[in-house]
Amino acid sequence: MEVESATQCFSEANLLSRNSFISVFKGTVRDGSLVAIRSINISSCKNEEVVDFLNGVKLLSLMSRKNVGSIFKILQNVHT
Repeated sequence: MEVESATQCFSEANLLSRNSFISVFKGTVRDGSLVAIRSINISSCKNEEVVDFLNGVKLLSLMSRKNVGSIFKILQNVHT
């Protein structure tokens, strides 16, 4: 998956920030663009926190960023 490749399998060296259930990693995608990738640890959060996370991704996708929309589709596929 490109997300794992971009972050070098979510390497600690690429970790930008972390709280109790969300981590943000820097990465580089195939075309050389730098990206920030938010990852949620579903096993350590409540259902409403997962909903909040997905709502945040939806909000970003409304900002007319084609890659954010693509990431949201990946998240839906992984978590449904």
